[in-house]
Amino acid sequence: MVAGQGITLVPESVAQQYSRPDITYVPVLDAEPDQVLLAWEAGRRSPLVAAFVEALAEESQG
Repeated sequence: MVAGQGITLVPESVAQQYSRPDITYVPVLDAEPDQVLLAWEAGRRSPLVAAFVEALAEESQG
């Protein structure tokens, strides 16, 4: 249920992917670009984490 109150900043991709008739997305045209950072425990040696990091590195270079 939507209360009819509230505001939050979301990426443009969220506004595009999760559009709903009861939510209005208003672009903030003068907002500075933002960064998304990835962090994990130094001792964690999961192959899944390594594969995820590698995929992100490839995507950010391409």
